[in-house]
Amino acid sequence: MKELIGSPGTVSGLILRITQCGFAAASIAVMVSASNFSTYTAFCYLIASMGLQLLWSFGLACLDVYALRRKRDLHNPVLVSLFVVGDCNVITGSCMFICWGYSPVCKRPELLQRSRSSTLQAI
Repeated sequence: MKELIGSPGTVSGLILRITQCGFAAASIAVMVSASNFSTYTAFCYLIASMGLQLLWSFGLACLDVYALRRKRDLHNPVLVSLFVVGDCNVITGSCMFICWGYSPVCKRPELLQRSRSSTLQAI
């Protein structure tokens, strides 16, 4: 398998994962430092999503350290597929919560109440 920049088990991959951990931790710190962050559901979901990103990136960084110390090759097609699926799931979840946080329903909860009552009346 061709060795690419940032692929698992390389120094560049380790740097990438450590950087992802740093940005996830920074985003959690910024959101938690906001006043009354827990009253906004979008912040709570984003913090959970960034926590998942932090754990996923830290786990893969540990795997990169292990591979570099033991000089193991992580270019197994099954492992690379697992990394890609995991990264896609984490990114999709993060983007979903970011988009949900900017929705008009999240900013104006009365819209959610109206839509629920109109849906119930339609039934």
